[in-house]
Amino acid sequence: MRNVEQTVISQFGNSPTILALIQGMNENISPHADIDNFYDTIFNVTSPDITLYGLQIWSRIVGLSQSFLNSLPDDFSNSDLQSLVLLKALANISISSAPAINQLLQNWLGGDNVRAYVVDTGNMTALYQFEFALTATQLLILETSGIFLRPSGVLINVVELVGPYVGFAGQEPFVTTMGNGIFFEGV
Repeated sequence: MRNVEQTVISQFGNSPTILALIQGMNENISPHADIDNFYDTIFNVTSPDITLYGLQIWSRIVGLSQSFLNSLPDDFSNSDLQSLVLLKALANISISSAPAINQLLQNWLGGDNVRAYVVDTGNMTALYQFEFALTATQLLILETSGIFLRPSGVLINVVELVGPYVGFAGQEPFVTTMGNGIFFEGV
């Protein structure tokens, strides 16, 4: 404790034995180190020192299921799980709108240069469109984590557009003029 002398009542303030015991306990039992350690390894989800145990606690708090966590590959790191926990926390306070889902995709995949977005295709359907091939882990996260929002009653499809493809400049990924579409190499 800090200022341990202030915690001793006046009738014991002049007792060298009691003061020595209190000072010895204060030196050997430091709650600050334990509190700081708990904060960094368990409570602070943004800490670089957070442990797997702390991340598992936060996963339960934000709603990532244990079955989903068990299905993640062995090479999935603590920092990857930390990102998913923060992403799920953001999803929990977001609305199920296209701009909110697009922001989740950008946060997940690393910024504005990533071509991934949601498209409202009408008739209670939407699709997540990726202009690159998803890894098996990314597909697992997308389909089973519960992070990515799904408006009530809406069917969600996933589309991966993997180039190279040929079309009119400025019209990627779809050509909307004259009823034409883009041509994929090898199709």
